[in-house]
Amino acid sequence: MVIKNGNILDNADLTPAIARGQAYLGYVSVKSGNSGWNNSDSTFLGADYFDSSSGTQGTINTTDSTAGYNFVDNFYMLKPTDESSGDTTHDPDGYTSPSNAFDNNDSTTALLSTVNTDPVNNSLGKTFAAKYVDGAYIKLGMENSGGSMTYTAKLQSYDGASWNDVATLLSESVSDQTERTVTTYYPIEATIQGLRVNFNTAGQGTSTTTLNNLYTLEYGVYTSPATVHTDTILTVTSAPDNLLVYASGTVLAAHTMTLDVSEDGGTTFSITGESVESYIDTTSFGSGTGIALKFNLTTSGSTSPTLNGYGLYILDDS
Repeated sequence: MVIKNGNILDNADLTPAIARGQAYLGYVSVKSGNSGWNNSDSTFLGADYFDSSSGTQGTINTTDSTAGYNFVDNFYMLKPTDESSGDTTHDPDGYTSPSNAFDNNDSTTALLSTVNTDPVNNSLGKTFAAKYVDGAYIKLGMENSGGSMTYTAKLQSYDGASWNDVATLLSESVSDQTERTVTTYYPIEATIQGLRVNFNTAGQGTSTTTLNNLYTLEYGVYTSPATVHTDTILTVTSAPDNLLVYASGTVLAAHTMTLDVSEDGGTTFSITGESVESYIDTTSFGSGTGIALKFNLTTSGSTSPTLNGYGLYILDDS
């Protein structure tokens, strides 16, 4: 017997709570790095944690997903629409081809090559009249000609008087010449007067060339809605009667996150607009056996919902 608010709960009340608990435990198991976890070992419980854009279990279809991946904090979010055009380039250190950082092309780069200097510290970005910036997209790279050193790259915002750290995008000690790259979306969600990437290299001595690349810096208002698609999460022997999805992330008052469900591995989504963490009736499914999900992320404000993983639990009434 289970009592809540003085009332005895029946099976209809308990079933979603049990399913949510199982879905949550699946997510936690994957996030904790359980080496024995594999979605293919189960026909009723699947999960993924987004330690990369494709997820620990590799369930995310990065081609069909329209949301942006935050590499720094491991979650999906809304993408910004670039508004950098027309803003003033901030280039105090003399990058080669600084405009390449703002041409919406990840294949071109603004480059600063520095010789015989330790430490190296330089920045590139844009300044503008005070405005609210929802989010940013950044692609950067750091490399060297030899030796051991520490790379640090930070996203910084300008308040009209000083530059302030928003996020550390890269922090790594290296001893080889392979370029370290970071490609990420990041929420700003503040009124600012500038945005830049600050590069720092230290410990290399004075006989090494360091190369800092800013391939892309974009910023602006969020594009909403956006989606996170999975491929097949679970392969079941017959169409399930019901399922419930636990979503890990942030959904505030201005946000919504709904679910579409597929029985054919994500080719078509015949169940749409369902609520996260609610019982979803799947008796309408036909003979399909590859369960996939599409998360729909929406905002009515200037903040983004986030999604860093999920758990899926199937519970048949039969």
